[in-house]
Amino acid sequence: MPRLSHFVVLLGMAALLSSASPAQNAKSSNSARVEHVLVRGTGAAMEVEIQTSGATVGPTTQAITGPDRIVVDFPGALPAAELRALQVNRGALQRVRAGLFFNNPPITRVVLDLAQPQSYKISTAQHTVVIKLGEGTVDSANVLQANRSEERRVGKECRS
Repeated sequence: MPRLSHFVVLLGMAALLSSASPAQNAKSSNSARVEHVLVRGTGAAMEVEIQTSGATVGPTTQAITGPDRIVVDFPGALPAAELRALQVNRGALQRVRAGLFFNNPPITRVVLDLAQPQSYKISTAQHTVVIKLGEGTVDSANVLQANRSEERRVGKECRS
């Protein structure tokens, strides 16, 4: 009988330790998410805006060749379910892909696929990251948005 009581105590402790505390639940509800991707402009002046929610995330960027692309990683952020790839084909920007790059810890990756190498500038605000391609002025009337109504081809993960 003592073995059975030890087993019940161990089982109870395991259940207690595996349940999330209210502080953990609050933390996960405020976790960072990559919500939307907008593309503005045409030709030599393109702008990609990435909108996040939850905890503020400091993105990392890198330009990669073969094929040419700009990679923006959001450490600690998960992609929103509505996040989709965009087929752009404007100027040097061919498409924008987004998805979960790494699961633990989470990293959401947004990839700007380019026709040729591009200079770019990145600016960040609390929940917005803007990548400006080229040197021209962006036409804000010409906008593409990655959302549920404009579903595009996207994989479960976005590896470049």
